[in-house]
Amino acid sequence: MNRDLLSSISGKSILKVSFLVHEIGRDRNLNPQAIKLQIFGASSLFVKCASDGETLVVETNAKWFECREMGEFGREVIENVTEDEPWKKYTGMLITAVRVFKSLEKDIGFSLLFRTGEIFVFNVGDEIVNYEYFPTDIFRDENVSVESV
Repeated sequence: MNRDLLSSISGKSILKVSFLVHEIGRDRNLNPQAIKLQIFGASSLFVKCASDGETLVVETNAKWFECREMGEFGREVIENVTEDEPWKKYTGMLITAVRVFKSLEKDIGFSLLFRTGEIFVFNVGDEIVNYEYFPTDIFRDENVSVESV
């Protein structure tokens, strides 16, 4: 995970959040394939699962973040989730700090801290999930450590 990119958004605010989601017919996976964070005064950050299936990739150049048809396997669509919870509460608010979560020396997630709360983004079983509270039930036996960036 690119910690320098994550630390660069501290002191800035989120303008818009988009998910790249997979759907087949009317069924839509609620966990995104990727996340785009548009940041005021900075480059957009793109987050996706790494090829190892455990860590996250954070980058600024993502030509792959686009709608695409996948034939019988469905399609990927971009969905604006800025007005959805938990993002709605924090859009426009200043990010006061960013923390990275590690398990077995791998960066498995990060959190964005705001004056009134926090959003957690994790790779869980090769899927991106986001929470407003630390998911202790998922990481109880994982020996997760946290580092500020």
